[in-house]
Parts: sequence; structure tokens; C-alpha cells
Amino acid sequence: MKKILLFLSAAALLASCSRLKDNEYEITGKVDPSLNGKNVMLEIQGGVMGFTAKDTVKVEDGKFVFKGIAKGPALHFIQVEGVNGKAEIVLEHGEIEVNVDKDSIFKSTQSGTYNNEKLSEYYTEINAIRRKLISFQKNNEQAMMAAYKANDTVVMNKLNKTYNAISGEMRTSSTEFIKKNPKAFISVLLLKQQVAMGKNTHAELKKMYEALDAELVNSTDGKELAQALEKLKAMEQQRESMKANATNTEVGKVAPQFSAPGPDGKTVSLKDAMGKVTLIDFWASWCGPCRQENPNV
Repeated sequence: MKKILLFLSAAALLASCSRLKDNEYEITGKVDPSLNGKNVMLEIQGGVMGFTAKDTVKVEDGKFVFKGIAKGPALHFIQVEGVNGKAEIVLEHGEIEVNVDKDSIFKSTQSGTYNNEKLSEYYTEINAIRRKLISFQKNNEQAMMAAYKANDTVVMNKLNKTYNAISGEMRTSSTEFIKKNPKAFISVLLLKQQVAMGKNTHAELKKMYEALDAELVNSTDGKELAQALEKLKAMEQQRESMKANATNTEVGKVAPQFSAPGPDGKTVSLKDAMGKVTLIDFWASWCGPCRQENPNV
């Protein structure tokens, strides 16, 4: 029975896409009729205000429609005049449906195409954690401010510990979703978010990245993710290098081996100076006080 339902669902999806030309999309939105006549903006991130309107239509009979060409899966936002917050959709080829909840934007739903179904699935999974996080922030905002003003580190640490624990739940949920859905566009965005947060190692994130579908890896967001991972790798290597150098140059430790030019221009290594009284002076050509002191040294 399950296979039959899946077959019928796939057939319905193909039928809906067949009436649209290649790369065309149609977004059909529903909203409370009390918002009739209000503007609805289809937005992308960027611009002076943080978001830029790509298209604008009006609500009629509690509905609105956007049509256009999708260059590829990309996250877009729907802002309804008079509604707090923005509903998210994945703009891609096909008929996309979105129900905007005017009282709670988090309850908005997306459907119609594979990536929007997955987007809705993800938010359904994390909404409980999201509500918990928002509730915690709302209920403890004054307590945190009071603790900050009083420099009460005990209270601040306790609140931060609870906040981090809830954030950790959301991070874990996102990680599991990425692993289960290597073909979903939202997985690339979640992985980019995890790289930016800096809570996971490069090795952990690279493993999830390599498990993604090739089409996602080759997408614009996939390539940006690859660049972000390379930067994270470089940062980790730099931290390890600084940590090693800090350990090697502690007071009482044997100085690390290195070579540098002496006053006569000849290269001298620390090993060559062993057993002799040696002065090592670090300076830069652009440092005025350093150059003034050079003759004295």
C-alpha cells in the first residue's frame, strides 16, 4: 500500500511540473483573508536592509501567486505586509505551495516540490526545540541583564549552560537531518550554518560534506560550503601551530630550532650558537622604534 501511495505521489508531482516549462516555478500562497490587498514580497538575502525584494504581488481572496524562472534551488523568503517574520521557501522548478500563518510565522508550511517538502519536514522536527529556545530567552532576558550588571558570574554561567544545552539539541537535530537527507538542498544550508558556528571540527563537517549528493556539491551553495570548509581547515591548522609555538617558547623550555640572518648577513642557526652567549632580537623593518634601537643592539 505504501509503494502505491509513493507512486501516486510521484505521478502527481510529475503531472504538476509537466505544465511548466523548464526551470519555471509557480508559488501559490495562502494567508488569512483579513490581509486582502496587502503586499507580498518574494525576497532574497542581501542588500542594504539585509533582504532585497525580487517580486511583489497583492493578496486576493486570501491567496497570492508568484511566477518566474528558477536558476536552481535557492533559499527565498516571503514577507507579507502586516505579518511579523518571513516564511522560507526553496525556489526551484515546479509548483510550490506555502501556507503563511499570520500569527506565528514558524507554523507556516511549504510543499509541492521535493526540496520544499524536505524544508517543511526539517522545521517540523526542530520547531519544538526552537520554541523551547525562544521561551528560554524570553523568560530569562531580565535575569541575564541583572546578572550582567551585577557581574554575577554564577548566574550568568548557569543561564549560558542551559542556553547552550538547548542550542546543542538543535545542532544535533540538524546533524541527524543532514546525514539522513544527503540530497535535500536544506542540508547544504544547514552544513554552511554549522561551519559558521564553529562548534564542529573540520574533519566532522568534511565527512558530512563528502556524503552529500554530487548535484548539491556542484551547486553555488555547495561550492561556497567547500570554500568555507577550506577556511575552517586553515584556521584549525593555524591554531594548532600557535598552540605548539606557545608551548615551545614558554619560560624554561628549550627554544625551538630556527635559522635567521646575523648582523653580517650570514645565516646563523640556533644550533650553531649553542654553548655561546646569544642575543636574539626580533624586529621589523617597518617598526620605527625597532630601527632606532638597532645600532644600540
